[in-house]
Amino acid sequence: MITRPAARQLAGLPPEIYFELKDRIRELGADPLPAEAEQIEGKQGWRIYVGVHRLIYTFDRTAGTVTVLDVSRRSDV
Repeated sequence: MITRPAARQLAGLPPEIYFELKDRIRELGADPLPAEAEQIEGKQGWRIYVGVHRLIYTFDRTAGTVTVLDVSRRSDV
């Protein structure tokens, strides 16, 4: 699942970046904790970097769902 704000952020990206991020989101469905995933300190959630972009997400193993909360550039802190 992708939250509405994250979907808007994805929609505003150039097509090549959009499709790269969508592929990574699909991969998270199969493996929600890839080697490069980092837990966000002080918050519930995980992040992975895809090029210059950051995906912030949560997952529920029992339900088998991944929820993308945010998509942003690394420099946008």
